[in-house]
Amino acid sequence: MPTEAPRQEVSQAEKPVGPAPTSAILKEAPVEELLQTPTDIWRAEKQKKTKTTKLEVKYAQAQLGNRTVFVRTYNGQLVGPTLRARPGDTLSILLVNQLPEDPSAPAGAHGAHGAPVAYAPTQGDQDINIPHGFNVTNLHTHGLHVSPDYPSRCKGKGKESKCDAVSDNVLIEIPPGQTQKYEIEIPRDHPPGTHWYHAHKHGSVAMQLASGMAGALIIEGGLDEVPEIKKAQEQILLFQQLSLS
Repeated sequence: MPTEAPRQEVSQAEKPVGPAPTSAILKEAPVEELLQTPTDIWRAEKQKKTKTTKLEVKYAQAQLGNRTVFVRTYNGQLVGPTLRARPGDTLSILLVNQLPEDPSAPAGAHGAHGAPVAYAPTQGDQDINIPHGFNVTNLHTHGLHVSPDYPSRCKGKGKESKCDAVSDNVLIEIPPGQTQKYEIEIPRDHPPGTHWYHAHKHGSVAMQLASGMAGALIIEGGLDEVPEIKKAQEQILLFQQLSLS
């Protein structure tokens, strides 16, 4: 079950200044600034198969060319940090929701996995196709061949109800002020490749992705071991479309 996490207070002074035309942003921003490599905070080690990474979901100011934007982020960055693993590893991630309460969120009991009752996918007649719960979040690894079930260590003999972690389950809902641990077990025969992770809470997916809540997820191996490729300089490009007004 999610645990309490610090909530972020938002002041008027932190909001961005007036808008600038997109053409002006692109003309005045140096190419090297636009093509910055995202922060790399997770690299699997051959001798250590499990490593915990913290992803903090919070509002932050970011610079987009000559314009200051105010968006929901992972770790306060416009582009989420890069996660890495190898086949057979376990992606251990602590997702901390530091966003403030949704103004429209109902007070009261929480549903499954900490989701407010009105937002819980199995309760009530809430339409997940109608935008709602913009500050309720979760985590999804896009492209991995992994199970959405509980981690293997939590299966059997009623362990599921007491497990402190979940896997790649897009129905998990993490309200503001809550923390959730993820343990995503990558099969030993998983092919290497470049994937991505992002928020996937039904009802707020578009809003959070439009803020830039996504990052690269690289499964290393295969061609990475070719000497010539191993020596080459890596450049990670994550293309996003941000909705700004």
